[in-house]
Amino acid sequence: MISRMGIRMMAKSITFLITLIIFPVLIFAQPPQIFMDGQFEDWQSLFPLYSDPLGDQQSGNLDFGRLWVTNDADYLYLRIEVGGEINIQDLNNITLYLDTDDNANTGIAIHGIGAELQWTFGTRNGLFKVGSNSFPITHRNIGLVTMPTISSTEFEIALDRNAQPDNQNPLFGGNTIRVVFIDQGAGQDHLPDSPGGVLFTLAAQYPPPLTPISIRRNEANSFRVLSYNVLLEENSILQSELDKTYSQVEYLDSLIFTNKKLTKVYESN
Repeated sequence: MISRMGIRMMAKSITFLITLIIFPVLIFAQPPQIFMDGQFEDWQSLFPLYSDPLGDQQSGNLDFGRLWVTNDADYLYLRIEVGGEINIQDLNNITLYLDTDDNANTGIAIHGIGAELQWTFGTRNGLFKVGSNSFPITHRNIGLVTMPTISSTEFEIALDRNAQPDNQNPLFGGNTIRVVFIDQGAGQDHLPDSPGGVLFTLAAQYPPPLTPISIRRNEANSFRVLSYNVLLEENSILQSELDKTYSQVEYLDSLIFTNKKLTKVYESN
């Protein structure tokens, strides 16, 4: 006959074994592969890192909701709900602040964090601060991608983890970051509401690398077309560079560069 003390010891042992089995899975689970395509099915296995109260903006329809954050070896990914339907690349005052070294004493002092990165989506520009120096930046300096490119009530954002915005110092100075979103417009919504930012620790395990997709023909009668929207002027330096670029592209039948002023079509012989 087993005593009460023995039963308790057995229960503790079983609990300990279950913890050993399950806990590492929860902590070290590999994050999902995020595809920057404006679709959000690939985020479904992730829980929101923060949920901002609805209806807490001062005016207007821009009202932050849930925030998701994840990463792979090359990019930091954010997904955010903004309430009303907007074009994130224009006509809004949403500003992202990233404290990329988790040190409130460095960077731009804002909402309880020290942000190395400040990016305003509607004006498509920002600042990178290192020490006492601030550098104006564009999306190229930080490898910024936002999707979808049409109006929506939520967006996914990618930032290059290997970026050096000033061509010298890394954007990410550590593995722990803090995130703040602020609507600098009439709504004045903040995510999070309380100072200190949303804390995120970069995952050390990543999804496997993607397999490159070949543009070779699968069938002899297949025809491959690539269209790319660029700023293109007749007789411009860029035009001559495109001519050179196309001559180096293999296995492509037609390459189209277009904008509202000019369309240039390259075709293989």
